[in-house]
Amino acid sequence: MRHIPSLRRVAAAGVAVLTTLTTLTALTTLTVPALGTLAAPTAVAAPDDQSQSQSQTQTATGDPSSKITADLTMPDGTKAETVENRWFVQLSSPGTAAGGSQAAIEAEHADLAKAIKDAGIDAQVTTEYETLWNGVALSVGDADVDSLARLDQVVAIKPVVAIPRPDDAAGDDRTDADKAEGISSPQMTHALGMTGADVVQSKLGYTGSGVKIGIIDSGIDYDHVEFGGTGTPGAETPDGDGSTAFPTSKVVAGYDFVGNAYGDPNVAEESARYKAVPDAYPDDCKGHGTHVAGIAAAKGTPGTEQVTGVAPDAQLGAYRVFGCAGLTSAEILTAAMEKAGDDGMDIVNLSINAEYMVFQDYPTAVAAENLASKGVIVTNSQGNGGEAG
Repeated sequence: MRHIPSLRRVAAAGVAVLTTLTTLTALTTLTVPALGTLAAPTAVAAPDDQSQSQSQTQTATGDPSSKITADLTMPDGTKAETVENRWFVQLSSPGTAAGGSQAAIEAEHADLAKAIKDAGIDAQVTTEYETLWNGVALSVGDADVDSLARLDQVVAIKPVVAIPRPDDAAGDDRTDADKAEGISSPQMTHALGMTGADVVQSKLGYTGSGVKIGIIDSGIDYDHVEFGGTGTPGAETPDGDGSTAFPTSKVVAGYDFVGNAYGDPNVAEESARYKAVPDAYPDDCKGHGTHVAGIAAAKGTPGTEQVTGVAPDAQLGAYRVFGCAGLTSAEILTAAMEKAGDDGMDIVNLSINAEYMVFQDYPTAVAAENLASKGVIVTNSQGNGGEAG
């Protein structure tokens, strides 16, 4: 396990507290090991048990269909929305973060691809995972999933869940004048004092120096001066989506996994709606990720109206998993966690309802557990529906 120095732990604790203020979420934030207590029926299993439990089930029944989980149940008893014709396939070895062999994992991926081709299954690998979870996401017709389960290389098959974006509107008690003025609720002006983070900075001297915080959200507006940008939209540079080249001195890493239209409900055909158009520039077209990043690490000028975050000297990673409207998916979220880990983030914040993170043996849960086991502090919203939770 990689140990984070005490200074990083203090800064991380402040970030976890202030994440509760994220754009009208006003919610409790949990570290990943506590997620299992949220809903006992879907509690996270230990990553080391993942392959063994699935293999034992298959051996006991001799039925390939036992590999398939067709539906996932939310803590309130409803079925989770899934992405049509998109499935996770788990392979035998654990990810490298859990002790898996890189060579063995690569061989398993190659064997799966060959087996799919030899069986004549019309399936396309859309994302490969090797670090925090070992498997792939596939575009495959729902009718072909039974054929996929018959392959010896396949340990388990689970649907890719659609995940709603953070709700900026629920419980919004601002007046029309407040909204016109651009005032956010809760107001960041008082956030540091309300949480005691100002004491951590002024009395204890902890400002996040040396800490990297990954924001998995709608991106970050790195044109903003608090994030090392020019402060103006300006003409686009060749190396960014705005007037500031990416990365900046503040937002030092990141990736746009989706593009602007991913998950947009106005796109009628589901296969087109969930077609990712990634690029290297995780700019924010919605604002939520920028707000979260400001809470965590904005470095405004003292005595001005600029925002100062919990850890103003920390650096940021921006991992864009939401387009400009609509949903994201567990496929994208798992990939973002792997990238944040690979980029050396000390803290990873997900403004995602925790109920989407606790499906047993599910890739998002296993990835989060393995990220935490490597010493990364992972925080997640217990709910994300504005002030109403």
